[in-house]
Amino acid sequence: MATASSTPTPIAAVVPVPIATPQDAVTAATPATATSSSSGAPPPLLVVPDAFAQVEPNVYRSGMPTAAHIPYLRTLHLKSVLVLSPDLPPRAVFAFLDEQKIELIHLGQPHAWRPTLGPPSTLSTTSNSSPPATWRPVPEELIKEALELVLDAPRTHPVLVCCTTGVHETGVLVACLRRMQRWNFNSIVAEFRAFSFPSARAMAEQFVELFDDSLVTLPPPERLPSGWGAYLVGARPMSRVDMTKGEV
Repeated sequence: MATASSTPTPIAAVVPVPIATPQDAVTAATPATATSSSSGAPPPLLVVPDAFAQVEPNVYRSGMPTAAHIPYLRTLHLKSVLVLSPDLPPRAVFAFLDEQKIELIHLGQPHAWRPTLGPPSTLSTTSNSSPPATWRPVPEELIKEALELVLDAPRTHPVLVCCTTGVHETGVLVACLRRMQRWNFNSIVAEFRAFSFPSARAMAEQFVELFDDSLVTLPPPERLPSGWGAYLVGARPMSRVDMTKGEV
């Protein structure tokens, strides 16, 4: 009795699916300005600054930019760069900022303060040979002035906020901004630690928790950032709907 011959079913080739990486997100968010020239030269290599991220539209954070980061900085179309640490960017970055008419605002001048990792009860104030020690990781005046600049959109946006590592001064500033945006404190700490790990400082988190946001003078409503600026502490009274939106 004749039987039908069985033909093996061809097995479809399995094509591996590429895994998305954080760098893919940065590449996707970069404007398509780095294209090959008509001469066939390769596009410039875009190197993202350390600890770079978008905080809000037109507000960015990072470590201190260097010459290698200039091609990427061009894509941000910055209006100002806010430096929170005592040191300044290298000369190549200075030249780039001058060429592009980008304002450099240096708030990180040395202050009369000595941060310490000890608790407040152990601080000594008897020495006359040096400034009094403080448990605060950054000067309160620095954060206050920086916040007032970041919130004045016509004055500074798009703005890049940076410090030496992009972690401590910048991290504290962003965390205090999140407080003014009515974020839940657990969410603020989670974001802070995501950038500062493994060198997160408990004193910095305590500074954010105790920071008096009423010290910050908000600009007029028409100068606040569009959209998210309307939900800042002090911008207007909170409603039930606002409270729901503010608890990130």
